[in-house]
Amino acid sequence: MNKQGVAAVLCLSGVSVATGAGPILISSFDPSLGGSINSIGYDQTTNQLYIHYEYSSDYHVYTTDGTYLRSIPKPYAGGNDDDIEFLHEQALITGGLSAPPGTLISIENDSSPPRVYAVNPIDGTVMAMQPFGGVAGGWVGGAQQAGSIFYAVSWTRDTVQRIDVSSGVVLAEFDVVPAGASAFDVFYGDLDILAADGKIYLVSSSQDVIRVLRTDGSWAGDFDVEALGISGMSGLAFDDARHEAWISSTNGTIYRLGGFPLEGCGIADLAPPFGLLDLTDVTTFITAFIAGEPAADLAEPYGLYDLQDVLAFIAAFTAGCS
Repeated sequence: MNKQGVAAVLCLSGVSVATGAGPILISSFDPSLGGSINSIGYDQTTNQLYIHYEYSSDYHVYTTDGTYLRSIPKPYAGGNDDDIEFLHEQALITGGLSAPPGTLISIENDSSPPRVYAVNPIDGTVMAMQPFGGVAGGWVGGAQQAGSIFYAVSWTRDTVQRIDVSSGVVLAEFDVVPAGASAFDVFYGDLDILAADGKIYLVSSSQDVIRVLRTDGSWAGDFDVEALGISGMSGLAFDDARHEAWISSTNGTIYRLGGFPLEGCGIADLAPPFGLLDLTDVTTFITAFIAGEPAADLAEPYGLYDLQDVLAFIAAFTAGCS
């Protein structure tokens, strides 16, 4: 289907007829305590950042403008293979424990087996711990999607694992270099899930792009951040309410990025201004479809640009924003 054909289908469906600009750098700061940072978490209930300096026995808490607030003990003191997450909704953590929003999730992998802790973010009290004895580790990052589904990225295997956190069962494992994608290696790194599109975003200290994967492991595109002056990416945490991301780095800098999709407009919200479905989204879809870019690969079978992708865009566009 050519560009004119796509436009014709869109028009016949009642949709008015460059890939989106991608992330923008809003600000950055170097935390006062200094040092290489290997993980970051964002607590949307308090609008505070939690970071871990390599081998520190504590997590350090900052305001979003870089003001140091306090420290809390890390469940497993020291190490550099860990991550910090916060629950945004009630979720099952381990056994029969259902943790509330705002719970700090500490992901540890500096001794075997890998473990997930539920932690009180005020004083560091451990509320529960789940070991994953039957899981191949090497984890440097993780994120809870919903319920008991947990995703972890392994630097030793260069894979993403989808796990039932309550049972420790690996439901799926897929490579960080899926079909159609360029090379990507995880060293220090992290993943998080953006609520607006439900996709997995990956960072690595050895890469200058943010990789985007669907939850089935297929490639959904890359965002090049080298031109923004960002390097050594070791941690990623989304602020879904503001469609922003916080990235920590091994060079000791925290970066604040904007320009990510807002929740509520679905897969048709492809270009700024996010939160509004307009002509820019339509032209972005057409351009990406003709070029065979992942931004337009909206429906199964993924990797094939066909009428199903056009119909998926139409359905999402006409549904509007919630």
